[in-house]
Amino acid sequence: MKTILLSFSYEWYSYLRTGEKIYEHRKRFCKDPVLAYLYIGVPLRQIVAIVELGSPILIEKWLDEYKNDSAALERIEDCLTRNKVAMPILRFQEITPIDIREIETNNNGFRVPISYMYLDDKPQLFEDISSRVELIGKEIKHQFNSVTSDKICRC
Repeated sequence: MKTILLSFSYEWYSYLRTGEKIYEHRKRFCKDPVLAYLYIGVPLRQIVAIVELGSPILIEKWLDEYKNDSAALERIEDCLTRNKVAMPILRFQEITPIDIREIETNNNGFRVPISYMYLDDKPQLFEDISSRVELIGKEIKHQFNSVTSDKICRC
């Protein structure tokens, strides 16, 4: 499994922490499951969690799967105006926040990605981040064997 640094919006972070958000939606994403260090920009500027994301699902496929649920269809169609894929959030674990300014100082030339960056081909950066990880709180795991339509294209 590849490892990435994933930029994430502050406004959606609370939904991850509560377990309410079970899919991450993006225009494009990695083709395979990934382990992601989650970076929250302004106002935090910190790496705050580790998230395991499953293989992407084409959101347009949900149009057929949920065709008899008008509320779900409305959310799916709205989501498709901004995104193409949804990745199942398999697990979420908060960590003691890591200040990104320290990472930038230790890794000359490093800049936080707009979307995501692979860490596997940046061993010094990967080591700097992973060596600072201290797990906190309870891990959240999601099961996807029976996802109801009310969980589709939320958050």
